[in-house]
Amino acid sequence: MINKSINSPIEEQPLGYITGRIVAIIENTCRVPRPFPSIVADDGSKLLPWLTKALRKNQDDAELVELADRFYAHEEEIWPHMQEIEIANTYWIGYYHQKQMIATQDARRAIGEKIREAREAKGLTQRQLAEITGIAFNHIGRIERGKYNVTLDTVSAIASALDMEVGLLNYE
Repeated sequence: MINKSINSPIEEQPLGYITGRIVAIIENTCRVPRPFPSIVADDGSKLLPWLTKALRKNQDDAELVELADRFYAHEEEIWPHMQEIEIANTYWIGYYHQKQMIATQDARRAIGEKIREAREAKGLTQRQLAEITGIAFNHIGRIERGKYNVTLDTVSAIASALDMEVGLLNYE
């Protein structure tokens, strides 16, 4: 069982886990063949051209670059062992952890956009919304950019100040 979390420093994460995270990022940013994660699990060499493409497309993504650096430094250690149960397990754990993180980031961004749109529609600045809600001004900006994990209490306070129902913040 993996004892490293997705928030552990990348150099401490198992190589199978890193490979799974990379596959999830590539799947999210590039048009890949289906089922890409299984294709890579069966034949790791299929990952390399997609990783090159993803790095070109996302050259400012520090996380992907750091993951790729660790992967490239040790790729010869991972491919001969991909079918071993421990590496296969960490691969799939890394893949699903990254997928969950991507979904959470997407939800945060979508909710933040809804809040920004509603605030602007009411003619309020971020500072004014902060004063009304009692939420720190810098938190309002981070919430609107999807960089802050808001609590239900925070969302309720913002929705109340913007004359919205919390359910209206649903991003789907």
